[in-house]
Amino acid sequence: MVIMFCGIPGCGKTTIAKQLVENLQKVGTVKRFTSDELKPPVYEKFFKLLKENLGKFNFLIFDATFYKKRWQKKLVALAKGEKAITVYVYCSLKTAIERNKSRKSHIPEQAIRSISRKMEAPENPEVIINTESLSTNESVEEIIKEIKKVT
Repeated sequence: MVIMFCGIPGCGKTTIAKQLVENLQKVGTVKRFTSDELKPPVYEKFFKLLKENLGKFNFLIFDATFYKKRWQKKLVALAKGEKAITVYVYCSLKTAIERNKSRKSHIPEQAIRSISRKMEAPENPEVIINTESLSTNESVEEIIKEIKKVT
């Protein structure tokens, strides 16, 4: 299964993805790829990593902004016969900027504002999470419910 996280920086994607990995490791093999650890061109590298790792793990998690629909659609298309889940994580711009300030390696506020303006929300995400109203554990529970539905 391929799980793609989308959302602006600071919305909580990585926090949720890390907790999801811990939960999914109890039932299968998991590999998480994050844009935080890749240099550009990030999405081309993601597409290559997906092709190289399909079938090697029970769960492949891609954690990035995916702020352009074409990147979202391409990742799902490349998943081919695998089940794919899109998780759209969001919060207010103000909250994202505040959270970013407390990160060890925070990104410039202007970058968050720019991505927020350019963010193309996924058309039909399987899971939508507002991190201002759901805790990390509640968010992970919502994703696991969707995983159980499609498996």
